[in-house]
Amino acid sequence: MPAVRALFQGAGRRPGVLVEPTLLILWFLLFTRLHAATGTDLAAADTHAQARRSC
Repeated sequence: MPAVRALFQGAGRRPGVLVEPTLLILWFLLFTRLHAATGTDLAAADTHAQARRSC
């Protein structure tokens, strides 16, 4: 954590005000991208499975 503190020393007395929302936004973006990617993979797998069953 000292490296993170060193990055935000110039942010004033409360660096958490900048760090916390930034990390929350990054986590939100990461998980929305993962959720979207998983959804398309599952849809493709389901379509493939249905096509295999119909043969």
